[in-house]
Amino acid sequence: MAYTSELPQFLLALDTETSGVNKGPGDPSTGHQIVSYGALIIDSQTFEIVDELYVEIQHDSKFGWNAEAEAVHGLSKEHLAANGVTLEEGAVLLLGFISKWMGQGMSVVGVGHRFHFDQYFVNSMLNEAGCELWWDRVVIDTAAIGGAFINVTGSNFLFEAVGLPARTLHNSLEDIKMTVAALKFLKNIFISGLENTA
Repeated sequence: MAYTSELPQFLLALDTETSGVNKGPGDPSTGHQIVSYGALIIDSQTFEIVDELYVEIQHDSKFGWNAEAEAVHGLSKEHLAANGVTLEEGAVLLLGFISKWMGQGMSVVGVGHRFHFDQYFVNSMLNEAGCELWWDRVVIDTAAIGGAFINVTGSNFLFEAVGLPARTLHNSLEDIKMTVAALKFLKNIFISGLENTA
């Protein structure tokens, strides 16, 4: 596939909650897994939400479990056992969601907050199912955009700066919706600034 200078029609906005994180060097997903993800298909020109998917995933005993992570998202092993799907099923659901809007074999432009963290965990989930996703080299990351434009990189600080409500427990679908809302807010400021200097 040839790369172009323009974004594709649709982008994948994604946030994950996990069973923990590898705090050492390298891959943060090592030894841990996704326990939920929120995924949005958004229009690349307007950042309007076109479709959404929320999936909870059962804990696989071969992966670690961190009480600190559970305190962030509030999803217990027992809740996930009763309400979640397997890692393999989670992978299939995500790939089906993406192919519905982007077709087969397309490179996927990711949108998120510190997106590479979520990308590692998604890739790990896909590997468990014997699948892979062709990620585009372009990523739209609100941590970088927030840092460049308003000198904040943490999601709580970014959301507060653009007037979004405070979070309690982190829900991956709510978090990615707030991330996209912050992105739209910052883009509107940029466009307004351009119009005022024209």
